[in-house]
Amino acid sequence: IEKHFSLSRDLWGSDHKVSMTPKEFREMVGAIKNKKKVESKDYGKEAKILNKDEALFRPIFRKSLVAGKDIKKGSVVKKDMIYAMRPQKYIKGLSSEEYEKVIGKKAKKDFKKYKPINKKFLY
Repeated sequence: IEKHFSLSRDLWGSDHKVSMTPKEFREMVGAIKNKKKVESKDYGKEAKILNKDEALFRPIFRKSLVAGKDIKKGSVVKKDMIYAMRPQKYIKGLSSEEYEKVIGKKAKKDFKKYKPINKKFLY
């Protein structure tokens, strides 16, 4: 489980808006300890709006899809064949959000391990 934590959503910085407060975190931990089903609450789901300074870093922190191993032309892409890697700015592959759309597609060409995966190379 990975969960962001903040003492207050009013603090400066982008993560505070989408992080759990102490009360919310305590509730989640209590539910886990009591082996109760943890409901998907709206903990930290306030809309996150990047300020100008943060937006500059988005292409560095975002991930692109790359070949996780050598992929031969005509191969059907499976989950174990692709990775999501940073930084998207330099890798220039499909965004990691495209992961599910890539699974099941066929490779139009050979891909070497760690090479970016782009739509024009899949069908």
